[in-house]
Amino acid sequence: MIRAATWLVLFLLLLVRVEASEEFYRSHIKPLLAEKCFACHGALQQKAGLRLDAGQSIHSSGVLNLEHPDESALLMRILEADPEKRMPQESAPLSDEEKEHLRQWVDAGAKYPADDEPESAPEEHWAFQTVVKPTVPSNEASHPIDAFLAVHQERKGLLPGLQADPGILNRRLHLGLTGLLPEDIENRSLNDREWAQRVDELLSTPAYGERWGRHWMDVWRYSDWYGLNKQLRFSSKHLWHWRDWIVESLNADKGYDRMIQEMLAGDELTPEDPDVLRATGFLARNYYLFNRTTWLDGTIEHTSKAFMGLTMNCAKCHDHKYDPLSQEDYYRMRAVFEPHQIRLDSVGGELDFEKDGLPRAFDDQPEAVTHLFIKGDEKRPDKSRVIKAGVPSLLHGEGFKVRPVQLPPVAYAPGISEEVLKAHLGKAVAEVKKAEVALHAAGKNASVREEQLTQPSVLALNLESSEELDRDWKRMGDKWRVETTALVLDEVATDHWFRSRKSLPEDFRAVMRFKTTGGNKWKSVGMRFDVSEDGKNSHTVYASAVNAGQKVQVSHTKDGMNAYPAEGRRTMAISVNEDHTFDIRVKGHRINVVFDGELVVSMRLPRRMNGGLELFVFDATAEIYEVNVSKLDSGFALVDELKAPVLDVLSASADVEAQRLAVLRKAMEVAEANLKTVQAKVDHGRAMRKGASEDELNKLKAEALRLENASAQLE
Repeated sequence: MIRAATWLVLFLLLLVRVEASEEFYRSHIKPLLAEKCFACHGALQQKAGLRLDAGQSIHSSGVLNLEHPDESALLMRILEADPEKRMPQESAPLSDEEKEHLRQWVDAGAKYPADDEPESAPEEHWAFQTVVKPTVPSNEASHPIDAFLAVHQERKGLLPGLQADPGILNRRLHLGLTGLLPEDIENRSLNDREWAQRVDELLSTPAYGERWGRHWMDVWRYSDWYGLNKQLRFSSKHLWHWRDWIVESLNADKGYDRMIQEMLAGDELTPEDPDVLRATGFLARNYYLFNRTTWLDGTIEHTSKAFMGLTMNCAKCHDHKYDPLSQEDYYRMRAVFEPHQIRLDSVGGELDFEKDGLPRAFDDQPEAVTHLFIKGDEKRPDKSRVIKAGVPSLLHGEGFKVRPVQLPPVAYAPGISEEVLKAHLGKAVAEVKKAEVALHAAGKNASVREEQLTQPSVLALNLESSEELDRDWKRMGDKWRVETTALVLDEVATDHWFRSRKSLPEDFRAVMRFKTTGGNKWKSVGMRFDVSEDGKNSHTVYASAVNAGQKVQVSHTKDGMNAYPAEGRRTMAISVNEDHTFDIRVKGHRINVVFDGELVVSMRLPRRMNGGLELFVFDATAEIYEVNVSKLDSGFALVDELKAPVLDVLSASADVEAQRLAVLRKAMEVAEANLKTVQAKVDHGRAMRKGASEDELNKLKAEALRLENASAQLE
């Protein structure tokens, strides 16, 4: 009896130990393996042929040595010191406690429950099963949905809610379909026909598409562009065209399958239909300025989330750990989108894309290839093979075929569309009309300004009368020679000038015509004004024909000290032995210097003072033919800033406007020729579609070619 009792106790202890070991497996080992190992050694994939998602498969895999547990490969790989060999590779290393749990389990014989089952294949998940119409349960419910709910309510001992009163039902109906409250409170019960009619009425209102469009815009991540200042960094400008397409598609009861097709391939389905092209705003939304890979990552991620209900992000770097998606599946998806780009097309003849434009997708580089990135690193592409476009194998990707699509020229060259060319022509016509008005105004303005400038002289260089010359001017230096046509200095001097005996008007115009005939280095000729009696204060305008750095310069002298500001300097060619003309206008503190008909300096003078005018020649020989000073009309406006070409120098503005008009008329001719060329090509295309004869087609083609050549010659 003692011996039998002993065996019974030993058996019971063994049984308890076995049960404890099985419970230990359930509570510690199986969850640990599920977290750390199933992704690589489970139902989804079995790297190295090893499966660890069930006790039976662990024992049959050969990774256990129960006679010498420390020699078990399962323990040795998790305890490996070399991180390149240590397991797991795809997640954080095991903690000391987790390692100890595995050791204890193996030491105890690696027991597992008899009902331990491997994990089911991911493909068997309900989300990947074909949808099958279920049989409606047979119960007292009046509606199929209520019938399904009643089964679960009965199982849980619940009673269905009471029927809502008609007013509440009507309110719910309006809020659900349009997001708006009903205009009138209606408490009358509706029969089935009336209820269906009410639903149809709400579905036909614009508010229905606006209400449910908001939902789909959230799913598809609608967002207009944003960036830094004017720089577009994310999304695309004028993406509201896609928003309108969503709303209008819902209101038109467009099928969901067709909506997906248009969003992903509208540019190929109907390449000439802007209403459909709006749908590709879904792709334009993912635009990212700085990195093409980031852009395509977003496209793949949100295409899979929006239309497949799958997250593919992880598969960029490795096979998915939970869903049946491989890394190659990810790059097959990328290859679908690899060639595409985003652009703005003209809308309604608007040529300014800041005001409007249609954001749409198009195939920019059909020859683009896709490589798998090793561990998702774009700097490490596997160039040993090219990944072909496709969808995940799970979705029967073998049926995906890529076929070329023949696109019309306007699809890849939108600038040749009839609408765009007409817009350019209209713009050219408007510019011509504007230029004609400007030309007329410039001519009129030129004559008015000529009148304003043509005022009686207050000071002149009268070379024919020595009496008047000596009365108005004081001669400094003895080398001047007065002739009937010129004031001549034919010996190089640095201290010779003619100074007026009269003070100048505050606002004046001074014209001097001269020729520099020679000199040593500087060869400078010009005028000083606001000259003080002692000559130590003045403003100077002169032309220097120095060999290096020829220029027109405005300088200032204060208390005998000269200043040469950069804003008063204009570097330009100044020839010796050629006639030149200074036309100086001074009004208040502003000076305009016109040299040989060109406005070369406009600046503010630092100060003004009452003084005379001085003609001077420095380190040069010269001939001065004419000097004329007049008071400047109070209505005459000086130029504040230099502009090229200068539009307000005497009648020069009229000449410039005339030139501009000629250019615009030429541009209009080109636009008209381009439009005729496109119209001829359109006629040829229409004739082809109608099955015209070969002779007729050849004539149309020849006419299009002739117009195209004529257009090219105009350009």
